Amino acid sequence: MYQHELYGHQRFMAQLDFGGVPFENVMKNIELIGNDIIPAIKSIYQNRRGVIMNIVLLSGSTVGSKTRIAMDDLKNELEVINEGHQIELMDLRDLELEFSVGKNYLDTTGDVYKLTTSLMQADVIFIGFPIFQASIPGALKNVFDLLPVNAFRDKVIGLVATAGSSKHYLIPEMHLKPILSYMKAHTMQTYVFIEEKDFSNQQIVNDDVVFRLKALAQSTMRTAKVQQQVLEEENNQYDF
Repeated sequence: MYQHELYGHQRFMAQLDFGGVPFENVMKNIELIGNDIIPAIKSIYQNRRGVIMNIVLLSGSTVGSKTRIAMDDLKNELEVINEGHQIELMDLRDLELEFSVGKNYLDTTGDVYKLTTSLMQADVIFIGFPIFQASIPGALKNVFDLLPVNAFRDKVIGLVATAGSSKHYLIPEMHLKPILSYMKAHTMQTYVFIEEKDFSNQQIVNDDVVFRLKALAQSTMRTAKVQQQVLEEENNQYDF
């Protein structure tokens, strides 16, 4: 077990077991650039222990129920194909989040810290959101503002959008994907778009939507496995 303080102003302590490898040999192969240290250490740690991916589903709205219904169904699909991965569903309706003031997420507390650390430690993220006023919800944008600029580096992200009209189909493509790209995410090319007519009695009644949610879960996990293999090959280039 090694303990090392990274940049005193961040007050972040890294504690990981690297199987007897001297700490200085571990650290010399990690690029210590701001918040990139967390995914860097995590990738190496996973390579030592065997890859168990962290999957986070984020229901990105503080109001309504349709997005949560879709995310619950998606979570069920992921649990069917689960291979020992950790799956967590977080709903903004259940969290008390402050507005971003440019604070380092490591200096936050409460639900802000819980959410941001979960997203930072995730390998795969599914973001579900309703479309309000032809855009993403402000509460979801605030989540991105609470995170570092490179928060989604080496993460695979799948999207699920709910809307009252098919006219909003391109909102995820035009409004959300550019944000995720800027934050270094590997965003799945296709996403699931669900209209209000696809819901009835608090469940999805369109079989095509159910099929597309299943396909999104499967394709995203396949992509994530490839991503992990690439990261493993990169880590194997180091000499420790």
